Amino acid sequence: MNIDREEAKKVLLTGGRAPVTLELARMLAQEGHDVYVADSFAAQLTKSSNCVKQSFFIHSPVHNFERFIADLVDIIKVNQIDQLIPTCEEIFYIAKGKKRLEQYCYVLSSDLPFLLKLHHKYEFIKLVEARELDTPSSFLAYSKEEMKQHYKELAGVRQF
Repeated sequence: MNIDREEAKKVLLTGGRAPVTLELARMLAQEGHDVYVADSFAAQLTKSSNCVKQSFFIHSPVHNFERFIADLVDIIKVNQIDQLIPTCEEIFYIAKGKKRLEQYCYVLSSDLPFLLKLHHKYEFIKLVEARELDTPSSFLAYSKEEMKQHYKELAGVRQF
């Protein structure tokens, strides 16, 4: 099902090295959207895809966060991007720079504090428990000794 050209969006994806980004680019292009991809890795899986209008090699957010955000802003402004969809770990850096980026386009990302809770294994379990959903027995250990003690407690309760 293709959309009307008036409804088509210019979408910028990150993480062009990842197979999931290629699949997302294919789905968006099939629906009639113009897809652009940016990555700080030169070897981008999406680079030779005919569903990607243009690929960009940008600065690494790890080594130069400010330049990474500036690169994205430049791409967004020059290409009149409507939506930025981060994939891979870039989402954390994009969330950190979200206020600046969303001045120019819609950014499909939660705010950084919430993403960090989702990424933290124990905090994630606590979020799920707060919604009264079943979770596995979990603990947070700060030392090897704490981990051993929790493991003994769990082993005493369960049959392995």
